[in-house]
Amino acid sequence: MVNPATPTHLPSACARACVATLRWPVRQIEHTERSPSPPMVAMPAVPAPPHRLLALCGEVGLRRLVHRHMTRLRLTPLLASHDGPECFACVTERVGDFVIESCGGPLYWSQHHSPHRGVSAGAGWPVLLDEIGREIWLVQLWHSLDDVGLPDALRADVWRWAEPLSLHLLVPRARQTGVRRYPFERVRSWFTTPSA
Repeated sequence: MVNPATPTHLPSACARACVATLRWPVRQIEHTERSPSPPMVAMPAVPAPPHRLLALCGEVGLRRLVHRHMTRLRLTPLLASHDGPECFACVTERVGDFVIESCGGPLYWSQHHSPHRGVSAGAGWPVLLDEIGREIWLVQLWHSLDDVGLPDALRADVWRWAEPLSLHLLVPRARQTGVRRYPFERVRSWFTTPSA
């Protein structure tokens, strides 16, 4: 088993195959009629997460959070079809690399995984979601924050970065139907006790 805290960063046999596992719409809607697509909704800017996340959690702590989130997602339709341990470990590492780089760490994602290598930190997204998938992704992120015991201030930092980021992870079709926002304060009021 791969240790979630240990980055491997070496090219592997699954480097190309895993690209397919990074696209996770829960459902595909078939359009039988050709109708004009509504205009895309403008997505909010994704704020850079505070560097204190990396400073206080370290790479190991951020990878632990990512691993916990991915483990929870594995029990949902988002990852249920990708149950091979090699692919799960590979995707988890890639998402961890993306999070660490986004938080001001080494350029793991841009140098090893981004289709636009060498562009800017965080170039290219590690996942694509539909509307239902986004809600599952956010709920499981919230519970993962509980699981790893992140203090409230750091939890707010993660959420205020991840919630707008999740809008950018939406497939284009989902951006045409309007988007629902989930501010930290509102979501916190929904979850009064930590998840089991």
